[in-house]
Amino acid sequence: MKAVKRILAFLQNDIYYYLCLGLIVLAYDLNLGLNIFLYVLFIINLGANIRKESVLYTFFALVFFEVQVHSDLVLSGWMFTSLVQVYYIVFAVRVIIDVCKKSKYKLDVIAILLALWFAATAVRYQTDFSSGVVFMVKNAAVVLYILFYLKANVERNRALGGLLGVIALFTLFAGVYALTRSIYWDNRLCSTIHDPNYSAMFYGLGLFASLGATLFKKWLKIVISVCLSGLLLFTMSITGIFLTGIILVVYFLMTKGIKRVAIVVGILVALLAGILLMPTREGTAFYNLQNRINKFYVIDESDYTLVGHDDYTKTQLYLNYITNNRYYLTQAYKETFSKLPTEEKLFGGNNVMTGEYRDQLVAQYSTVSHNSYIDMAFMVGLVFTAVLILLILLRMGQLIKEYRKSRSRQVLCLLLLKAVVIIFGLTISYFPYRYFIVFMLL
Repeated sequence: MKAVKRILAFLQNDIYYYLCLGLIVLAYDLNLGLNIFLYVLFIINLGANIRKESVLYTFFALVFFEVQVHSDLVLSGWMFTSLVQVYYIVFAVRVIIDVCKKSKYKLDVIAILLALWFAATAVRYQTDFSSGVVFMVKNAAVVLYILFYLKANVERNRALGGLLGVIALFTLFAGVYALTRSIYWDNRLCSTIHDPNYSAMFYGLGLFASLGATLFKKWLKIVISVCLSGLLLFTMSITGIFLTGIILVVYFLMTKGIKRVAIVVGILVALLAGILLMPTREGTAFYNLQNRINKFYVIDESDYTLVGHDDYTKTQLYLNYITNNRYYLTQAYKETFSKLPTEEKLFGGNNVMTGEYRDQLVAQYSTVSHNSYIDMAFMVGLVFTAVLILLILLRMGQLIKEYRKSRSRQVLCLLLLKAVVIIFGLTISYFPYRYFIVFMLL
């Protein structure tokens, strides 16, 4: 019995649990034998920790590895094709245990309304029931349960600190995954998503999560924050770096005061100057980063973003150039939207993320809109888009009010983390992906 207790205590150790979970998501889908071992290990770890908060936080870790934990290298009839499916089963068992033990729950009206919005509007654009309403309901139900349980049973700062720690750690692991698997796009570092702009959002999320995490000692938080900042730089997503920098200044302004903000801004300017002035060799990461930054004031007249826009003013051409064609895409998709029937403008029904209509638009404009809110207008209409924006603003107002009352660093970091998701939505298309749903509900 003592041996069993020792093994169980080891399996329930948070350091072991999260490092082992990191190993599982990093090494999954390499070969069948390893998949079987990691699959069984995943179930054992979840089972040993089923009554702990770490099992609840695991869902947020899997969000960043959704594609990577899906594999066809499985024993047919014995294994699910995705570890997310395994998690749903274990999570259901956890819910049953909590109900039997008469656990307490604290409801959140705005979160419930957001969940209902996601489920109800999926009917307007879904290509099939399982990938539309069912997908939304499953994800919303898991997040709501975790939210309601933690609010009633765990001290607020400890709950948020643990959640932020998991987000920070697994966005860092997403960077490790990209580095070890050599996932780059045009010499720009990616993450578990083969796109540097999505990846910049991941690293931005992780950076702000690390500032409020309570899972780590201070020195480790600093190491994780520095590593995530480095990963963000090597995505070479100028928009991502710029937006994250602005939100970082807001963080220091609210926690350190104007004098330290001036110091931080000075350090950022010095860092930028150092990157621009340092000697580099053609083809290296820093050389490519210099070229990306230089784009703001060195105009390449042959760049594709400047070709075929004879009706643009110089200002419009410059905006299209520095936004890497996003200005044109925004105008083009807005014009297409304006030609839709009134009913479709108001209530949507056009799926621009998958299916035939999406393919038509991509064939016409070469790519998606790179704006989640324009996508939303196509898919659910202006009425429902306005309702969602209102609910998001109410949620942000709720967090601002909580922060002003408590001055909690964890609440502030959650607030800024949500700001990252909201603002990045103006530059990338990720509605209605899982991580959009998850972070909007928090």
